[in-house]
Amino acid sequence: MSRQSRKARRQAADAALPLTPEETAALFAPFTGTGHLALAVSGGPDSTALMLLAARWRAALAEAERPRVTVLSVDHGLRPEASGECRTVAGWADRCGLSHETLRWTGAKPASGIQAAAREARYALMTDWCRAHGASLLATAHTLEDQAETVLMRLARGSGIDGLAAMAAETGRGGLTLARPLLEVARARLRATLEVAGHPWIEDPSNDDETFERVRVRKALPGLAALGLTPEALARTARRARKAADALDAVAADTLSQAAVLWDGGFCTLDREALLRAEPDIAQRMMQALLVAVGGLAHPPAHDALAGLAEWAGGAEAGARTLAGCRIAPRKGRIVVAREAGRMGAAAVVAARPGETVWDRRFLIRLGGGTAVAEDAHIAPLGADGWARLRQHGDVPSMPAFVAHGLPALWDGRASAPLAVPHLRYLNETAAGTATMEAEFLGGRRLAMLPLRRLAVEGRTGGV
Repeated sequence: MSRQSRKARRQAADAALPLTPEETAALFAPFTGTGHLALAVSGGPDSTALMLLAARWRAALAEAERPRVTVLSVDHGLRPEASGECRTVAGWADRCGLSHETLRWTGAKPASGIQAAAREARYALMTDWCRAHGASLLATAHTLEDQAETVLMRLARGSGIDGLAAMAAETGRGGLTLARPLLEVARARLRATLEVAGHPWIEDPSNDDETFERVRVRKALPGLAALGLTPEALARTARRARKAADALDAVAADTLSQAAVLWDGGFCTLDREALLRAEPDIAQRMMQALLVAVGGLAHPPAHDALAGLAEWAGGAEAGARTLAGCRIAPRKGRIVVAREAGRMGAAAVVAARPGETVWDRRFLIRLGGGTAVAEDAHIAPLGADGWARLRQHGDVPSMPAFVAHGLPALWDGRASAPLAVPHLRYLNETAAGTATMEAEFLGGRRLAMLPLRRLAVEGRTGGV
């Protein structure tokens, strides 16, 4: 038997071993000191193992060091079995000594792209719950094979370094940390951990549905392994691509820290000459970082679209372009990047209720507990009409009109003018004394969770 064959057999044997207490402690060590940790658990083998391992890790800590851990399950309303599965997970969580919450995706479902829509809805429900209940970190059960599948899917799209870097161990979403502690762990080891513990799990039939790209890629992995494209090798490619991407991001961050200003009103200004002098890959990363922060994007725009935008912006003298829900326009030697108000849609109109609400994935809105608002009061963009009305009736700060149109405003369904616009320091006289509203731009938090850490929000949190 060759040395390579013996190594492959050893790796296969190791992959079937359950995780040891020492390995479990190392996987969850980054969460030490977290006050409230949430776990995304569907009941499948990977997420069930995440729950079991988290419970063991927590139990091994000194009582004073144990964080609150809440298991979150989402009923997407797509299968009749889903509600029962959530109840099953709730029972497992209780036996592990953990609390549990079931979140439900209600309303109309799209006819196509259902997996992507369900994933987006799932993360929105869980992150909203975490913010409302003080959980600063949400852990998911992505595994070594999930990482390998992502690399292959990105390869099929001709992705560059960023795409091949696949999933990061930690990412940010609206001020919340999304963590993937099992990203270097093989699925077989998680199943072995459950089997040794005698713990059941739920098999989701959609995991065998080959109409989904990820399922087709997953089923192709064994054949690719014979060519040396093992999950371990593909994950190693992702790690190396991540290091290269981080190095390029560091250069882009250094340039941005000197050339860009991120304003608390939710927009950014960038020195056009700095963009023009930057190497194409760096210029593209600069624009990507700003679009993600300003647009509240869950994922960056496509590579080719970003490359074209960066090239145009570096030489633009007039006109404007739009990309990923943002408007990009030259202005007095600088490039202004702001949310495109006309693309916000119905999702940017939310009921106004006391407490915290994340609006348009860009602003954390706080309405004071004593705020008296009508039943039909809502938070929505200021818009062109609202901006024009405020300019007619009072002094407002100077800013590009298209920036003002996308600012969050408190509206009464019966009024033609907004009740409050925090970033314009505007409070309607009818709301004075009865309404308090603050709006914190989350773009600075988003960039703080990326390698671009030095770009700070200028100005201060809006509030009236």
